[in-house]
Amino acid sequence: MSKKTTSIFSGPLMKQTCRANLLLCIVILAVMCLMANVTNYAMSIMATESKESTSEAAQEELYKYMFVIASYNEVRGSDLSYDDFLSSTDREEYENAFDMYNASQNEDELTLSGFERVIEKVEGSDTEAETYIRQFEYAYALAGEKGCFSGDELKLDEFMEVMLASAGIAQEDLERMQDMDFTIFFNKIYFTVIGMLPTFVLVIITANSLIAAQVDKGSMAYILSTPTKRSAVAATQALYMIFAPLVLLCIACLVRCGSTKILFGEVNVPRTAVLFLGMYLVTEAAAGICYFCSCIFNQSTRALAVGGGITLWFFLAALLGMFGSRDLVDMGIGAEVLGVFNKLTIISLFDAEAVQTIGTASVDIGFIPGMIILGVAALVCYIAGGVKFCRKDLPL
Repeated sequence: MSKKTTSIFSGPLMKQTCRANLLLCIVILAVMCLMANVTNYAMSIMATESKESTSEAAQEELYKYMFVIASYNEVRGSDLSYDDFLSSTDREEYENAFDMYNASQNEDELTLSGFERVIEKVEGSDTEAETYIRQFEYAYALAGEKGCFSGDELKLDEFMEVMLASAGIAQEDLERMQDMDFTIFFNKIYFTVIGMLPTFVLVIITANSLIAAQVDKGSMAYILSTPTKRSAVAATQALYMIFAPLVLLCIACLVRCGSTKILFGEVNVPRTAVLFLGMYLVTEAAAGICYFCSCIFNQSTRALAVGGGITLWFFLAALLGMFGSRDLVDMGIGAEVLGVFNKLTIISLFDAEAVQTIGTASVDIGFIPGMIILGVAALVCYIAGGVKFCRKDLPL
């Protein structure tokens, strides 16, 4: 009777593998949690800056309304004001002022509801509305005057652009920042580029140590001398590669949800969970490739060079492709030609931008096919690697 009784799963081998990689997993987990919190903190800062940009845009729009009101006061001899608008329920005179302006302009119409929206934005900013009104009064004194050097008319609608430019903010950049959702942008960078680095390091090192490194060092001969078949070794090590990243990413997901709750006051749990699921499937696809290479080669250096090299390329291609994304190109810090690198990495199969529609009125399910492909690719690599390991000649 054969002594090789364990053919599917080896508990002792799993314990040994867990102990051997425990320190690496702890370090990777610490890095993942740190990166999750840092990214969340960066998003909270960018959200604050975005709010300030929105306030500046509201200030510019407020100036336009106040200019119309001030001009109407001069023509009609009325005393309309910002404070009067807030305290009065009679809005007919204000409506007349806006109608008079609209009749003489080809621009977007000014309305009472529009003025109310601007007031709401201004009241919600960190600067008191009284400061804006006082600033407008100084600016209004320039209306109709000419520059002492240029001789050009000092138009009020150009005043805010000049002020923003003096602060280093171009009007085009301001408009792009207003249109951009920095939460979606930072999540996309984290879940498809930055956050992938520690998990890729984990699978590159671990996959190599599970099979190829043990064959290279000769310790595989000792494992196979016990009542453990090759199939059990292949299956046990593959299960470790499947569950170790899963556990670490689950913990990182919980940490991310906690920091999001603290920094933003609320958290979309389903969206966050699916984002981490997508990251896990990308990790497993890379892990499957590294595991397959570890099963093919008997020398650790070759397995590490091929499997690790392919995985490293996926990361670098995603990093370069990020600078070809629409968001960075619109911000003026990217190049559209770099978008070709997104076609050369498996990370692009994970559509993090589509996942972030979860919890909104219109959910984009376009992320599902890519995630299925990643899962199937990982499974195929694990099976192919296990079959190859069971059939090949080992230098034992």
